[in-house]
Amino acid sequence: MIPVSWLAFILLFIILTLFITNSNHPSNATLLPSHLPEIRFDRFTPVLIHDRQIFFLTTRWKKQSLWSFHLETGEIKLIRSFTSNDSEQAVKQTVFSLLLKQAAKGTELKNKRVADVSPQGGDFVFVTGNSQKGLALHLYKTSQEKDILLQDKVQPEKILSNSLIKWSPDHQYLLFDDRRLIRLSDGTTVLHLQGSHGSWAPKKPALLYVDQEGDLQQVDVRSGKAETLYTTEEGEHILDNPVWDPDGLYIAFATGKIHQEKSMLEKVHVIDTHLFHYAEQEQNDIPAHFKQLQLSRDGKVLAYTVNGILKIVNLQSQENKVYDVYTQEQYGLPYVRTGSEGVWLAQNHQLLFLNERWEEREVYRTPHQLLGFYLTNDEKKMLVFESTAQGKQMKLVQLSRGSSLLSSEQYRRLFNWQVD
Repeated sequence: MIPVSWLAFILLFIILTLFITNSNHPSNATLLPSHLPEIRFDRFTPVLIHDRQIFFLTTRWKKQSLWSFHLETGEIKLIRSFTSNDSEQAVKQTVFSLLLKQAAKGTELKNKRVADVSPQGGDFVFVTGNSQKGLALHLYKTSQEKDILLQDKVQPEKILSNSLIKWSPDHQYLLFDDRRLIRLSDGTTVLHLQGSHGSWAPKKPALLYVDQEGDLQQVDVRSGKAETLYTTEEGEHILDNPVWDPDGLYIAFATGKIHQEKSMLEKVHVIDTHLFHYAEQEQNDIPAHFKQLQLSRDGKVLAYTVNGILKIVNLQSQENKVYDVYTQEQYGLPYVRTGSEGVWLAQNHQLLFLNERWEEREVYRTPHQLLGFYLTNDEKKMLVFESTAQGKQMKLVQLSRGSSLLSSEQYRRLFNWQVD
């Protein structure tokens, strides 16, 4: 006969074992209540995504605040404040100055209007001239103190575009205006591309672009050899930039046709560089607002939004789920993220995690309207944006495997909360 005390101990051990086992998966993440101060604002404006940092503006009572959020550490930092009269270029100059300072290469910034900084921080593109006489873009090689003219007579709105300058992930090349491929080690132009929609591969020296015939090409930037990955049909064209999965093995892109002078989405494709090809059919009676195209690792899950409806497709089973994200789409914030083991997505008052078994789990709930979020790369911390009766707010929350409450001071240490 086993004593009652032993039975109680065994039962407790089993419960704890099951709890620990189940809590090791992100789909079982539990939100720890956050005691961090909520930051109130009236308007949110994304400024720049650079390497592992996101820079954005919040506006409150005509005062603008520039923030950074680090995707590796989960650190959120107030950089400085601006008046409502400060231009977008003035805000970006502050960001670029900070990036060059972080790279300990800030001396070359003096008297230069920077348009972009390489992820390593050493090389940068700057502007000369003025809007009346004409603007020019130059590449500055810090290590060689070398100035290379990229283009003269550039339109001001083109300089502010986030797609004009694309640095390669290995920091070896620069793609300028989707056409000119520059080797950063010596500033030499190694290739002229005739096309558009350039997209760097994450883990190999290759990029995608759409050629003048409208076909999707992959080019090896070292050899210059190009390979056709997709040939469009008559009247068909590729919409926007193709995207890669995180390992650079699979590619997603959308195609459509012109109907009554308007572009209509028809298919969303997933391919590899060999034989795999999946196409999701779309039927739209109105021009499609196509956004948030994403692929998970190994091309397992495809996600995209069409006219306020988020579609998530399991490419192995070809099952799909749809969600209404019309409200979230209005604010320019990310509201879906393909993660290492599933998909995170924002709904009206909750954040859901859709795991690989196609099971939904609520990992965050708020009484307010959830607008969007930024998720750290380790998927443990999240910066969420909400709409309240007093305005909009952002706050840091932790997606934790435990359920213990932390003090406010412990949260501050955990999140490295800093305000300069």
